[in-house]
Amino acid sequence: MTGKNVLVLASTFPFNEVDPKPDFVKRQVIALKKENPELNFFVLAPAEYGAGAKQDNGGVYQEIRFSYFYPRSFQVLTKYGIMPTIKKNKFSLFLVPFFLVMELWSAFKVARKYNIDYIYAHWFFPQALVAYFISILLSIPFFYTSHSSDVQIMSKIPWIGKILVRRVTRRSVGVTSVSGRSLRKISSFFSANEWERIGKKITIIPMGVTCSVERTFRSVDNGVILFMGRLVKKKGVDFLIEALLDKDICFKKLIVAGSGPEQESLMEKVANNYQIKDKVSFVGYVSGKEKESLFDQASLVVVPSIIADDGDAEGMPVVLMEAFSRGKICIATKESGADEYIMDGENGFLVDQRRPDQLAKKIDVAMKLPQKERRIISERALQLAKVFDWSSIARRQLVAMGLESDESTYTKQ
Repeated sequence: MTGKNVLVLASTFPFNEVDPKPDFVKRQVIALKKENPELNFFVLAPAEYGAGAKQDNGGVYQEIRFSYFYPRSFQVLTKYGIMPTIKKNKFSLFLVPFFLVMELWSAFKVARKYNIDYIYAHWFFPQALVAYFISILLSIPFFYTSHSSDVQIMSKIPWIGKILVRRVTRRSVGVTSVSGRSLRKISSFFSANEWERIGKKITIIPMGVTCSVERTFRSVDNGVILFMGRLVKKKGVDFLIEALLDKDICFKKLIVAGSGPEQESLMEKVANNYQIKDKVSFVGYVSGKEKESLFDQASLVVVPSIIADDGDAEGMPVVLMEAFSRGKICIATKESGADEYIMDGENGFLVDQRRPDQLAKKIDVAMKLPQKERRIISERALQLAKVFDWSSIARRQLVAMGLESDESTYTKQ
């Protein structure tokens, strides 16, 4: 089970430490390699703005970029994620067929050149679909991870969408879903009798966080609220801003950390509300020490995610796990996937989506918590974070993929 060459397919994979794309796939690959050093990882991801060089990242994985359109300056399909980019600019839909074909061709070449033994695809479309065709052409086993609404989107493609989900899932050696909500979206494509068989090879495993640094409770009661994430519709930031218009809420500052297609409209919304315009700060994408600093200074982390009008939704936001790992008091919507881990009032707070009134009340409650209760919730969040530690998550993922023989190292959910 060792010494295999594993090809990882991903549409979201940062070029470097300052690239604003989410880096959870990168962190996962690093963690998988650490857990099983004999695996050889090759990451295939799209190039943007002409960048497409092959990189060897310290022997952990080889990164290979593919181009999918000319002129290369038009390669912007994955800048903020495929679906948000298409929603922002309908022209981007024109790029999808080119992306699919070039990823398929590139994956085929990489698989042949590096004698790939196993393919691991992140997101159903287009990566799992690409893996499916490569599996047919080269008889290579493949596995995919569903992150949020990536499978559900296929139901919008008449006739062929449902067929593809069923065939790809059947042929795969296994599937992981980052949340129970995402798992149920996959199950909707199968009959009850089919799911009884298919469901056995699908495991709920979220992405992870690094919990190597021992953290202890530190009182932060300064009225600073933090939102961190991509500024796209499903993040629900506009509902957070609306909630803060409630005159009964006493807060010092809202820090919005992230970039995305909704940034301009959100900044305009804030600028037009005199009550909060001087209390909201848009700091853009952050990483490294700057990111850690923002977490440390926040009194409260809010994850106001929604199910967007087009069905786009969260799986399980990584920022929520990061907040737990720092002992932060969190408020999140049930629709973010947080309801699978947060017990309202015990280790965090839950609200319904698109309900700024509920959000306002919970923010007010959290801001007024006595020090003793803040400490209890913080310590429970730290305990919860251990569930998401990369070492544990990576071990479970390897077992689910059949790349780790010791099945006693995790408990299947």
